[in-house]
Amino acid sequence: MKRAFLFCLLVLVLGAGILLARIQSPSPSTSVFASVFKVPFAAVHTAWSWVAGLGIYPRLRAENAQLRHEITELSFQLSRLRDAAVEIDSLRRLLKLREEINVPGVAASVVAFDPSPYSNSFWIDRGEEDGIKCGAPVLAYTGLVGSVVQAGARTSQVLMLTDPNQRVGALIRRTGEQGVAAGTLGKNLRLKYLGPESEAIPGDLVVTSGAGGRIPKGLVIGFLAAEPVKPDRQAERETVLQPAVDLDRVQDVWVVLR
Repeated sequence: MKRAFLFCLLVLVLGAGILLARIQSPSPSTSVFASVFKVPFAAVHTAWSWVAGLGIYPRLRAENAQLRHEITELSFQLSRLRDAAVEIDSLRRLLKLREEINVPGVAASVVAFDPSPYSNSFWIDRGEEDGIKCGAPVLAYTGLVGSVVQAGARTSQVLMLTDPNQRVGALIRRTGEQGVAAGTLGKNLRLKYLGPESEAIPGDLVVTSGAGGRIPKGLVIGFLAAEPVKPDRQAERETVLQPAVDLDRVQDVWVVLR
């Protein structure tokens, strides 16, 4: 049945070819015949071209699938190269930070964030075997991240500045005023216990004061984001402090060895 159909189709195409040739060079005797059959024979020719093209469709489809696969692979490799470039840049800046602050330490990578909504902390891939102890300051290349609250043999938990249990002695670099940077569980901190006549303004740089000796003096904490205000029934003023480090995206850190 299929062969008979193809044979008939071939006959029609051949006939169409002959008639089309005569149509292109018509004689007076064939002009009427040509005008009648020109359109249907052209349609048959177009249909045959479409049928002939069906033979290469599977090959084109396979090539398209292969190209899509290669594009996916290249996109994945490009993403990995970008991640590697970011990591290399972060480590390079950490090495520069180590030279600037001139304190012993060890580089570490963040392996997991605490999913609890009541704590802002993460774990790193370094621990007591690397010399890390509880209370050790943790830095990124742009500033202070937090401190170690739990040190295991090969991993440690770091409490970020934004955790409500975190308190750090702070100093406004421009004015010399001292206060305490306290976590709020949000993205920003509160700089507390400023004097009633505080001259702090938005944009002021805030660094660690070194009070208590737990964290070295002069490490960048962040920048003031608002004018100091006086809470109800308190003599001291406080204001919003934006961390210098994007704590939600920190990947590589420097842990100060005490």
